Amino acid sequence: MIHNGIDPGRFAASTPGARRAIREELGLNPQQPIVLQVARFHPVKDHTTSIRAMALAIQEVPDAVLLLAGDGETRAATQRLAVRLGLGGRVRFLGVRTDVPQLMAASDVFLLTSLSEGLCVTLLEAMAAQLPVVATEVGGNGELVV
Repeated sequence: MIHNGIDPGRFAASTPGARRAIREELGLNPQQPIVLQVARFHPVKDHTTSIRAMALAIQEVPDAVLLLAGDGETRAATQRLAVRLGLGGRVRFLGVRTDVPQLMAASDVFLLTSLSEGLCVTLLEAMAAQLPVVATEVGGNGELVV
């Protein structure tokens, strides 16, 4: 079997400067806990679970922020849910980004709440960036995340 692959050097080469630059761009302080999810907004990616998990997480870590990179058909509904749960400034919808390695460098945890996956490339990228990963155990995720 040939699994998906990535260039780990693209993600392992992060610097403190990259972390600081993205945080400044997004108006986040250097110590603020950041959770990142990179996924298209589609029912199978289940951003609803991400939003609900964030609502629980901020009860324990009030200054945490969830960054959602991507776009798609469920984005508007996901934004409405975030507002309805009072997560206004705690969830940032970043749209499509070409600087994923820098976003990962700025983050503290990578999140993936998919209902179905093959072997997820973004999980490989997050691990190459040395991010702790929280993911649903679907598809090949269980082979990647121990």
